[in-house]
Amino acid sequence: MQQRIEPKKARILFAISDTGGGHRSAAVAMKAAVEQLTEGSIECHIVDMLTSTGIPLVKSAPQLYDVLRERWLPLFDFAFRLTDGPKRVDALTWMLYFSAHRNILRVLEELQPTLVVSVHSLTNRFIANTRRVYRLSFHFITVVTDLVSIHASWADPQAELCIVPTEEAIERMVNFGLAPEQVVRTGFPVHPKFAAYQSTRIEARTRIGLALDRFTVLVTGGGVDSGQ
Repeated sequence: MQQRIEPKKARILFAISDTGGGHRSAAVAMKAAVEQLTEGSIECHIVDMLTSTGIPLVKSAPQLYDVLRERWLPLFDFAFRLTDGPKRVDALTWMLYFSAHRNILRVLEELQPTLVVSVHSLTNRFIANTRRVYRLSFHFITVVTDLVSIHASWADPQAELCIVPTEEAIERMVNFGLAPEQVVRTGFPVHPKFAAYQSTRIEARTRIGLALDRFTVLVTGGGVDSGQ
């Protein structure tokens, strides 16, 4: 009797870095939505890919980011502007890739994803280059978590799809070399629990101590703010 071969379970890898809170929160929202829609038939994993590189400084990116945003914002801004160009991003990434590719490959081979979703600009080329060099078969998309001031590293032409939150983001991605059909505006990923929230506005305001009769504006500066 011939043994039945079970089909491989679809698996999604959300590639992030905990440099701020927005990348992980977006990945958590998408993971929850996928699991809800598919009733758990698709396996989802969230991995900090910068930490996984094993490269000094790069693997400490979350801690380094905290120091920069709290104490050295001008240095952070200078580094952003210095590297903000497709050719500069490619050159910098390839230099780091030669040290990181074995560790990136190890993560990808261990999880064997059907789809990789990059939710951090600095993980894009690590993933795409590894896929190309080692001829891996997963699909690859990027989800941009910045609104307007978008770094060139977000625009990876090797991705099949780039999901962005704003019209300004579409313009930036196309200016950086992506084809218009590669870019889709959907807004930010939102956790399903917000859509399922049942309380009234009055109940919500009362619960968090807001005045019931005042117009209220919430101002944020990213997942963990900018230290200002």
